[in-house]
Amino acid sequence: MRFNSKILGMLACTLLAAGCATKVQQSEVKPDDSKLLYHGRFTDDYKSCWTGTGAEIRFKGTAINAKFTAAPKKGVNYQVVVDGKPTTQIIVKKGTVVYPLADNLSSGVHDVQLFRNSEMYFGNVTFGGFEFPNGGEVIKVKPAERKMLVIGDSITCGYGNSPQGKDRGNTIHNEIGYLSYAPVAARLLNADIMMVCFSGKGMIRNYGMKDKKCMPAFFNQILKRKKIQWDHQKFIPDVIVINLGTNDNNNRGGKRPKLDKTKFMGKYKKFVKKLIKLYPKAKIIVAYGSMGTQPVGSWITEYAKTDNKVDSIVFEPVKGKEMWGVHGHPAVPQDKLMGEKLAEKIKAVTGWK
Repeated sequence: MRFNSKILGMLACTLLAAGCATKVQQSEVKPDDSKLLYHGRFTDDYKSCWTGTGAEIRFKGTAINAKFTAAPKKGVNYQVVVDGKPTTQIIVKKGTVVYPLADNLSSGVHDVQLFRNSEMYFGNVTFGGFEFPNGGEVIKVKPAERKMLVIGDSITCGYGNSPQGKDRGNTIHNEIGYLSYAPVAARLLNADIMMVCFSGKGMIRNYGMKDKKCMPAFFNQILKRKKIQWDHQKFIPDVIVINLGTNDNNNRGGKRPKLDKTKFMGKYKKFVKKLIKLYPKAKIIVAYGSMGTQPVGSWITEYAKTDNKVDSIVFEPVKGKEMWGVHGHPAVPQDKLMGEKLAEKIKAVTGWK
C-alpha cells in the first residue's frame, strides 16, 4: 500500500496540534504536580493545619477551582490571592468539595495562591489539587529567594483581627491570618513565609492553666494531633522571628504567680539555641507585643544586647478603638503598623532593600 506524503504530513501536523491542544486544555492539576509551589508545612498526602499553609499555581487560563477534603466542624477560611491581590475568601467545610477560586480572568498568564487564614485548632485540611473549568496550561512557579519563619501565638495568627458586629470570640470569619503583621512584613520584603503559631501558647506556660504543652513542644509538628515530624531542611529561613511571652505573662487575674524571669528566659534561650543549630545562617529577631510590653519586652531587649546572634523588637501596645480586635488583640490597622515596623527591622538586620 502506498501513502501520499502530503497526506502523511497533514496527519502528522494534526496529531501534533492535538497533542499541543491537550496540553493547553488541561482540566485537572493533581497535588503532586511539580510545577506547583507549596507554602508552609504539609504531610506527604497534602494535609496541613498551620496558618499560612497553601498552594500556589501559575497558569494560562480564564478560570480555576480547587479541591479540598476536610472534616472540621466549623470550617476553615482560606484567602484567595489572584495576581498578587487578595480577592475572595472560601470556607472549606466537611467532605470533598471543589471550590471556585476565580473566573472571567483575562486571557494570559495568572498566579493564584491559597493562604489559610484560620489557625490550626480549626482542623486539618487535605488539598486535592486544582481544576480548570475552561482548560488551562500550568507553568512552574518560581519560589521566592527570601524566606521567613515566624513563631508565635494568637497575635501572630491574626486572632479576631477583623471583628464583625458584636464578635465575642475568634471565628473562621474574623481571624484573617493573611492580614496578620507577619505576612504583611513578608509581602513588603518579597519573602515566602512559614507561620508556626497557635493561640494561647507560651514559652513556658500557656493561657489555659490546664494546657501544659507549650509552643516549643509543637515546633517539630506538621499537624496538631499526629506526631508527624517536620523535615526542617525543606524550608531554610533567612530570618526567624519569635513573638512569644504574652500568654506566659498573663497571671490569669492573680490565679497564678507572676512570670519568673529566670525560668522564662532560660527556656527562651534554649529554644533560640535549637533554632541556631537548625539554621546556623539565619538572622534571629526576638519580638514582643502588641498586647503590652512589660516586663517581657525589657527582658528580650536585654537578652539581645548580650547575644550577637540575636536582635529584638518590641511592638507598641494597641491604642485606639479602630486598632482593637477581639479580646484586646490587634485589629488589621494595628497589624499593618506592626508589619511595617517588622519589615524595617528585618531590612536593618539583613541589609535587604
